[in-house]
Amino acid sequence: MLVCLGGPAFAGEKAPAGSIDVYKYWPWTAGTEWKYKEMRKGFLPSRLDTVKALAPADGASIRVQWPGGWLDHYNETGKGLERPKDFDAARGIYGVYTPPAVQYPHYARLGEPYRRTAMRREFYSADGKPVGPESREDMTYAALGFEDVKVPAGLFKDCLMQIRDYKDVNDKGVERRKIVISWNAPGVGPVRSCVREFSEGRIIEDFCVELTGVSGPAK
Repeated sequence: MLVCLGGPAFAGEKAPAGSIDVYKYWPWTAGTEWKYKEMRKGFLPSRLDTVKALAPADGASIRVQWPGGWLDHYNETGKGLERPKDFDAARGIYGVYTPPAVQYPHYARLGEPYRRTAMRREFYSADGKPVGPESREDMTYAALGFEDVKVPAGLFKDCLMQIRDYKDVNDKGVERRKIVISWNAPGVGPVRSCVREFSEGRIIEDFCVELTGVSGPAK
């Protein structure tokens, strides 16, 4: 990750009037670690998670390691933060997106949705052979407003509330959906996020995380 998001506009690019520079709320700077308390509903115990911004490699200027060993590869563009591929260390499988899948746009206006579609195919890391056919991933993003948010790490002013709605449909027509709502503090990143994931209409994940601390450049 190495590049500090929220810098100047790309060459020849002008920020649309009345828009928000979304990059300012996602400071993926290499060497930064975000620690979160994960809270699940029911009797499941809470746990502590760590998200790390790693050095650039493998064609990605930004890499993010999520809990469970999941690794996302990102690149900043004038369009938005693009994900060309990801890697699931637990399964030894990486996914390739065509075109690179935008995770959020560079600029957004409150309440105006941004939509994109990408095809994803998985491959075994050991031999590069495909795992199966392509699946289609649709994503809708919207910036909803600004709120002050109090979490274990403290009170954060003017956090940008955002929603990302992912829909993945495989070759058999089976749909998985994941809705992520996050509150991001400028120069810090997500301080609270809530995730709900469905498979064929059934809830399979439902939890929230809150920031407990940040170490490194983005703090």
